[in-house]
Amino acid sequence: VKKIVTSDTKAEDLVGVTWVVGDLRFGRDISDSSFQSSWDDDWHFVDEDVPVQASGIRCVEGDLSISNTKSTADLSPLANLAVIEGDLDISFNDQLTTLTGLDGITTVGGNLDIHDNARLTTLTGLDGITTVGGDLRIQYNAQLTTLTGLD
Repeated sequence: VKKIVTSDTKAEDLVGVTWVVGDLRFGRDISDSSFQSSWDDDWHFVDEDVPVQASGIRCVEGDLSISNTKSTADLSPLANLAVIEGDLDISFNDQLTTLTGLDGITTVGGNLDIHDNARLTTLTGLDGITTVGGDLRIQYNAQLTTLTGLD
């Protein structure tokens, strides 16, 4: 699916999507407060939590970023996701306590970065990952005291 994203993009645009060519981002872009008028192959939902409409997505050919969300605490809409060919970045999510909902992911082709999630207490949800093609970085998650979930 190739999609040009504008400020009019809504979560409803994900209905029926099973494959994303390019990047998929949920959260605020703190590097630029203005919304870019378009991205070539990327979908970016600004100031939105992971919407239930994402439940059909099985593969992201680019990066998946869940970053700087205001209230994301539930990743279950991504339960059908199996492959991320690029990086997986989960960062700066103040309400996220668990990674449950990412259980179906088996492959991250790039880096797996989990950092600066103030309330994250467990990595449960990453149990299905068998391949990480890049670096694995887990840091600055103040409440995370164990790596259980990476077994």
